[in-house]
Order: sequence, then structure tokens, then C-alpha cells
Amino acid sequence: MRVHASARSLPLPSLRPCSIRLLFLALVASAPLIPGLAARAVAQDAAAASAPEPRPLDPNLRAIDFGARVTSVDGDEARFERYRDLRSGPVIPRVRFTTERDTWLFAAAADNVGYRDQHYAADVERFGRFGARFDWDQIPLFISQTTRTLYTTAAPGVLRLDDAVQQGIQNGTLSLANASLAAVPFDVRSRRDRAQIDLSYRAPHDLDTRFGVTTTKREGTQPWGATFGFANDVEVAVPIDTRTTDVSTGLEWSHAGRLLRIGYDASWFDNKIPALIWDNPLRATDSPTAPSQGRTALWPDSNTQTVSGTASMPLPWRSRATAYLSRGVWNQNDPLLPYTINSAIASPALARSSAEAEAVVTAVMLRATSRPRNWAWFNVSYRRYDFDNRTPPLLTPQTVSYDSSLVTSTEGRTEPLSFTRGLFEAEGSFTPWRNGAFKVGYSREAVDRSFRQFETTVENIGKVSYDLTSLTYLTVRAQYLYAKRTGTGLDEEALSDIGEQVSLRQFDISDRIRNQGTLMLLVMPTSVVSFNVSAGGGKDDRPDAQFGLTDTTFQVYTAGLDVTPREGMTFGVNTGYERYTSLQNSRQANPGAQFDDPTRNWATDGAERVTSAGANAQFAEIFPRTSLRAAYDYNRSRARYLYLLTPNTTLPAVTQLPGLKNDWTQASADLAYAIKRNLSLGLRYEYDRLRLDDFALGAATIDRLVFPSTLLLGYYYQPYTAHVVTLKMTYLW
Repeated sequence: MRVHASARSLPLPSLRPCSIRLLFLALVASAPLIPGLAARAVAQDAAAASAPEPRPLDPNLRAIDFGARVTSVDGDEARFERYRDLRSGPVIPRVRFTTERDTWLFAAAADNVGYRDQHYAADVERFGRFGARFDWDQIPLFISQTTRTLYTTAAPGVLRLDDAVQQGIQNGTLSLANASLAAVPFDVRSRRDRAQIDLSYRAPHDLDTRFGVTTTKREGTQPWGATFGFANDVEVAVPIDTRTTDVSTGLEWSHAGRLLRIGYDASWFDNKIPALIWDNPLRATDSPTAPSQGRTALWPDSNTQTVSGTASMPLPWRSRATAYLSRGVWNQNDPLLPYTINSAIASPALARSSAEAEAVVTAVMLRATSRPRNWAWFNVSYRRYDFDNRTPPLLTPQTVSYDSSLVTSTEGRTEPLSFTRGLFEAEGSFTPWRNGAFKVGYSREAVDRSFRQFETTVENIGKVSYDLTSLTYLTVRAQYLYAKRTGTGLDEEALSDIGEQVSLRQFDISDRIRNQGTLMLLVMPTSVVSFNVSAGGGKDDRPDAQFGLTDTTFQVYTAGLDVTPREGMTFGVNTGYERYTSLQNSRQANPGAQFDDPTRNWATDGAERVTSAGANAQFAEIFPRTSLRAAYDYNRSRARYLYLLTPNTTLPAVTQLPGLKNDWTQASADLAYAIKRNLSLGLRYEYDRLRLDDFALGAATIDRLVFPSTLLLGYYYQPYTAHVVTLKMTYLW
């Protein structure tokens, strides 16, 4: 100790360099004998050896992306953007902020700030006591930028033509085709603004209270068929100004696996434009055979109120029972429009002034699940949905067709549709050995309907599947389904009354036999390679459908390969093939002798083939501090409708329709460079190319607005090629 004390007391300036070196060596050699010095040295060495790497910052907690985007579109910009907004300009594609303490949390998020598809959200939560969430979402719908129209908006829901144009076409001094040259271009688009607030509060005694409000406002336009008959059809841009408000409340008690919940849900739909009025381009004045304007009702105001209750409790043998019951009332009581707006026709008297539409909906669900043994699991459930339409029938002895003629109604009254759907399901899973499980299931669906050809349809469905899972090498899943639907109480007279063939069957209620099967195989020979293949197919037969859809088939095949040669590096490729077919039978016949003539039968044989291919790659560090991700997808569709005639046909020869083509290619690449631990620079490139050929809505078909007395908007399918480049900075904190 004296040596150390004297050493510390020596004035360093009086020592020679060699003495300083000797003193340093002595201090190091005697370090274990110096109080505190050894501990500090060991602590420093241990800290240096065990200091953890700085924890990586989570971009989902606190981050902001900002930069600029350049978009180039050659062709149909509306189809390319459709439900998004990819205009060029400065962008803030993502903002995230989260702060958390022992008892509470706050999180906020923003996406695509300032654009038509922007989104904002915020969450506040006090753990175990209170929670609140706010969500604002904008959803654009861009339909067309090639549309043109002669109509102007005189008032909300009132579309007018120039009086001189109407008079000139009626007098024959102006053709509709020449008038269409003055059509003004405009975009057909709409946007939904959706706001949602959810609140939850956990009171003592295991009580949870929940309350939520969602309001959705939609404004804009969409194409609308405003027809005066097959010889005078008009397409307009119908205005949209609606709001839907949904309210949901619930009180829930849960304790020791038991649960009770009561809830109230309501929805109100309001339309500020209840009717559409538009001018007839062929007439300037009303006549008994043609109106100067048309009128149609749009979406009516309506509301629904529903009260529900849920109960769940555990049972012996590791079982649980759950029950749900709800009852709701739907109402709609908008004023009824007169039968016609044509002043030259005496409009029949309305049976009542408003709709008085009402329906009572009752839903029931009962379920029991059990796992009595580790190798066995069972589930049994029953669901029932009863739609009781209590709208009083509206007597309609006479109606007005297309505002152009007074006609006697075939039915003489409206038919309020009601139905009841009951579904019983039972399934079980058995695992006789560790990695394999058998699953069997049976379900029975019965639907009772009013005012449909079949009063009741019953479908029995059986399913069987087998899963084999090996965590090391192999996974197999196979499933087979058989279903048979039959109907009773067929009302062929209802078909005859409306002039249809009595052997016509509507596809959703016709007798049907369905067979479907799927097989999936996943092989992992090594830890870095996995290969998967799947195959599936099915067929629907409708043996009693002489007319209508008679059968459909499908086949699906896929294959994929994934490789991970090292950590942070992955490659993947996939391919697929799909084929769909359908057959529909018809008869071209007028009332009389032709109606029952089988030589006038014809059929439509439809088929579509879809092939797809894709690839992806990811490099966590292709260069120092640099990561790269790339993806490619290609889809190719070819479809055709082939007209078939009977061998002894008396119909004229048909001209086959051209095939349908659709090729869609998408590719993207993301390059990121980490400037600092919390700052990175990113570059993203997107390529999107669509090529399509449609005989109904192709550019070669709709190459003008007039055909010959039909006035269209000029909306058609067209291809596009798009390039999007985004440069952004990402800052984390």
C-alpha cells in the first residue's frame, strides 16, 4: 500500500520517460492489489465485450416516409388507378407514431397524405380499462376519362339537353350523330369518405361496454342506362350523393369462460337525389307514343334496427356451447313516383302514396364444440335466417311502359319476396397418429321461398379430407366434396304466365349435383428449398335444366418453388393454369307453333383458360447497407363463346363472336440504402401493363356515341401501360 501511495504522490514532471514507462508497468502489474482499480478495469472490459448491438428501430412504431412520385400512363388511366390515386407530385406515403407507458398506449397512422386515397387512424388505450379508435378512409372510384355527354345538370338529378337540339332532331333538321359532335368530355368518378369511431370501456365485475359509429358519404357519378325502349336507349352519368350511418353498441359480461352479450345495431341510408329526370334526345314534346323526358327512382332512404343476444359457456369434456339470437326490422317508406312523366298519357292512380316497405329479419345460431380426447374434435351447429317481407302488395292493374304506352299488368300486383334459410353442419376431426388428421363433415341447407319457381330447395353436402404434416419434409392435404340440391313445389305455371319455357331452370335454385376435389403437396427436401404443387377440379350438373345453365366445370393447377440460400436472401417462382367451362341451352321462338319447336334450339358453349406466372427475390444486403426486393406477375386469359345449333336446325346460320383476350403484367423493384441507423433512402419502380380485347365494350365496337338512335357516354375498355417511380426518405425515431 505504501508503494502505491508513494507512486501516486510522485510528481510526473520530475520523472524521466523511462521512469514513466516503468511506473506504468508497475501499476499494471499491481492492479489486483489496488482497491477499485481492478473492479473498474474488469467492468470496462466486460462492458466492452458484452455491449449489445443497438436495437433496430421498428418502422411500424415511429416512422415517416416522404419524397416525390412521377407517374406516366399511356392509355386508360382510369382503369390503372381505379381505387387509388397515383398522380405525380410530392408524397407522404406513410406516417407512424406510437408511444407507450406502463398503463396506456397512443398510436397514430397516416397513409397517402393529401391524395384521394388517403387514410388516417388514431388509437388511445388504457390497458384493462378504456380504449378509443378513430379511423378516416377515402376510397376513390375512377371509372372513365374518355366519356363525353350532351347533357348538362339543371338541378341535382335533373339532366337537360339544349332545346334547339331536341327540336331539330324531332323535326328532322338535325341528326343525333351530328348533335353528338358537340358532346363535352368529362371524368366519371366517385369517392367514398368513411369515418369510424369505436369506444370500449371495461367496468368492474367483468363488464365490457362497446360503442361504435361509422358514417360513409359517397359523391360523384357513375354510368346509368336511362332507356326509353330498345329503339331509343340513352346512357347518362347518374349523380350520387348518399350517406350511410351505422351505429353498434354492446354490453358484454365474461367470467371463468362464460360469456353473455346483448347488442343493438342500426343503420340509416339517406339519398339526397331520390329521382333522376333526363331529356329524350329524339323528342322535344310529349306524345302518346314517346315522351320528351324520362324519370326513374334512384336508391330510396331506408333504415334497419337490430337487437341481438349471445351466450357461451363451457361444458364437460372440454366442450363449449354458444347461442346467438337477433331480430331486426327493415323499413323504407319513400314517396312513390307517378307511373309516368309523359303529360300525353293519363297516369294510372297509385294504390298508395308511399312504399310502406317493411321486413322483419330473425337470425339464430346454435353451436357446440368438443374435444373429449386429444385425438378427436367435434363441431355441430345450426343457423337459421328468416326474411319475413311484410310489405303490403301494391295493386298494379295498369302500368306505363318506358313512358311511352299504357299496358295491362301481367301480374296485377307486386310480389314481396320472402325466404327462410336453415343450415345444419356437423364435422369431426380425428388424429390417430401424430402428424395425420382425418376430417369428415356433413351439412344440410334448406331454403323456403315465396314467389320463386321452387318453393323449397334442399342441399345435402358431404366432405372428407386428410392432412399429413411433417415438419421436416412433407405436408399433404386432400379434400373431396359431394353435394346434391333438389327442389320441391315447382310452379311451372309461373313461368308460363310470363311467356317462358316451363323447362327453364334458374341456376341458383335448380336441381344440381356437385363434385369437387383438391390436392396440395408441400415438399421441403432441405432447409433452404421448398416445392409446392396443387390440383383441383369440379363439375356441376343440372340434370333437369333443359333450358338455362346446364353444367359448369373447372380445373386449377399450381406449382411453386422457394429457395433461401442464406439468411436475408430468398428467391421464389410460381405458375398456374385454370380452365372454366359452361353450357347454356336456349330456344329462339315466338308464341305459337315455334314455341315448342326443338329445331329452334341453340346453345352457348363458354370456355376460359387462364395461365399465370410469377417470381420474387429479396436481398437483405446486396451491397453494404443496401437491400433489394423485386417481384413479377403475369396473367393471361383467353375466353370464347361458341354458338351451337341442333343438326336439324331451322335457325339461320350464326356468326361466331370473336374471342376475348386479357394480358396483365406487373413488375416492381424496391431499392433501399441505410444512410444511418434511423435514416434510409428508397427508390421504387412499378411497371403495369394491360392488354385486352372485348367484343362488347372494345374500342373497335364503341367507336362513336350514336348507334343509330342510341346515345352513349363513350365508355369502353382500353389498354394501358404505366410507369411509376417513387423516391422517398424514411426517418425512424
